[in-house]
Amino acid sequence: MDGRLKKSKRNLYYGILYQVSYVFLNFITRMVMIRSIGMTSVSLNGLFSEVLSVLSLAELGIGSAIVYSLYVPLALDDTKKVTKIMNLYKISYRAIAGVIAIIGILLSPFIPRLITNTVIDNHYLIFVYFLFLTQTSTSYLFSYKASLLNADQKSYVVSIQTMITRVIFFFLNIACLVLFRNFMLYLILDILQTLVTNIFISRKVDEMYPYVKGTDKLNSEERKAIFSNIKHLFIGNLSGKITNSSDNILISLLVGTNFIGPYSQYSMFINGIMRLFNQACGSITGSVGNLLATESHMKCKQTFENISFIFFMAASTCACCFYVLINPFLSIFIGHDYIMSDRIVYVLSVNLFFSILKMPLWTFVSASGLFKIDKYISIIGSSLNLIVSIILGMNYGITGIFIGTLISLIIQSFLKLELFYKVFLEDSGKRVIIQWISYFILCVVELILCKQIIELFSFGYIIQNFIIKTIISSTLPILLNAVFLHKSKAFCYWYKILSKK
Repeated sequence: MDGRLKKSKRNLYYGILYQVSYVFLNFITRMVMIRSIGMTSVSLNGLFSEVLSVLSLAELGIGSAIVYSLYVPLALDDTKKVTKIMNLYKISYRAIAGVIAIIGILLSPFIPRLITNTVIDNHYLIFVYFLFLTQTSTSYLFSYKASLLNADQKSYVVSIQTMITRVIFFFLNIACLVLFRNFMLYLILDILQTLVTNIFISRKVDEMYPYVKGTDKLNSEERKAIFSNIKHLFIGNLSGKITNSSDNILISLLVGTNFIGPYSQYSMFINGIMRLFNQACGSITGSVGNLLATESHMKCKQTFENISFIFFMAASTCACCFYVLINPFLSIFIGHDYIMSDRIVYVLSVNLFFSILKMPLWTFVSASGLFKIDKYISIIGSSLNLIVSIILGMNYGITGIFIGTLISLIIQSFLKLELFYKVFLEDSGKRVIIQWISYFILCVVELILCKQIIELFSFGYIIQNFIIKTIISSTLPILLNAVFLHKSKAFCYWYKILSKK
């Protein structure tokens, strides 16, 4: 237990350090990009990023399935089994790189049809698209080795290596935007950054695990078991891509490509926050896999609920801060022209809350190996997201698209809760579902209260206003959560830990 906790703390520390630096550097880059090459390039950046994210469905869920298969041999120090699995991983990812490249090329004639309500030269559009395609396909050539570090509870190595290259290429990107004002050159540098990062991590893995250079292969039965999980995981990946990568595409088709630019300012911060929490989950993924493989159901249940409570506290605070602060912040640094309505920001804030809250659940379900049953939940979630987002998007624009995503997230979360508790923990999940409903209601109330209270403390000074808003939005949800949930087991657990310090 102490070993898992120590490793998780180290992974979390370096992971958060990297993600904070990433968010900061990305914001600076985006500001420079808007001023140097314009909002159209920012819109294309957001659109093609999501298009290529959908193409990465070719990954099929291989990464998750193989990481899951690494937990037990790593715990048992079975180096031969690890080598065999990593060889399968290598071959699979090389094939995926080729498949993505081929599919991407075949789809290229249809790319101009995604652009609406704006005029962009088709030759330029296709060239930019091919640069995004190159970055996506080449990223699979070396990235598979990072999964070994994650499975072995050493994701901090990935964070350090990635942070170093990110800082170096940040200065190169800024110089490119300021001196040359060339979007394509900027994208070429992004490709180089991806390649350099993956090569560095690959070499580090070779140093730490020299035995992975072996040529041993899995037998047919072992491969069959892994590919059985991949088959089920593909559906889950499809759901995730539809839920997470459809918004910009639907905005472009239903509302207009030019609207992606303003939304991308908000999504940049949302993605930045999500990356922080994804890093937190990534830092404990190996430990969770080890926990589920070695500990009792009671221990697993307690650990999940304690982690979920911490994520709820963080999610409600982040949602309130985002709702209250994002428009004033963008007004100061970007300008009033790219500000979205309060209604849209409110829906985005609730989306952000649930996206953070569900993260530990997704991690535990993935590490538990419930791929076969989970695929049906994924089918339901992705279908709902697409259908509801299109219907509401046609009637209510951007707000309707985001509501569709929210509905999908809520339904999938409750279904996954019941799956994890009933099938893996052999317990009823009704109590936890009720708990999550109370979390959701409490967050909605906190968002409304924050906004109303802040309006009472509105002054003419911009900086003074922003400071007051920051204090209220960051403290109010914590205080309300403590008042309403101080008798819960999870609150008492964390209070005891913090009080010892």
